[in-house]
Amino acid sequence: MKLNIKWRALYKGVAPGLVVYCRPGPVQQAQTSEIIGICQRRIKERARDAEEKLVTPEYNQKVLEEHDRVFGQGSPLAFSEGFGHRALSIPIVIVDTTENYRDDPRVALKKSGELLHLIRLQVPVMQ
Repeated sequence: MKLNIKWRALYKGVAPGLVVYCRPGPVQQAQTSEIIGICQRRIKERARDAEEKLVTPEYNQKVLEEHDRVFGQGSPLAFSEGFGHRALSIPIVIVDTTENYRDDPRVALKKSGELLHLIRLQVPVMQ
């Protein structure tokens, strides 16, 4: 909680132009237990002591549910205050990261292409 307060203070008045939500499995189809299993396997593969000890399946489920609630519909995030006198609408791009792009360059290239395509659909090109 303290970290969240520090981040909010640091970035007060600053907003991203785009949110990229990397999620194993499509929001509408994937079962929560399958997604948690993927996340927990990846934690084990990374073999980071603190991560393995602190990130439980229950914690992962809470994070997944909250991220799905906020980002999962793909609807732009709307802010009407906190940014001066202007309202903001921040687009969201959802990327299915079920395939492990970390260990396979072909999958990484494929996912990069998908992400670029989704970004181009959401963000107008600057002239």
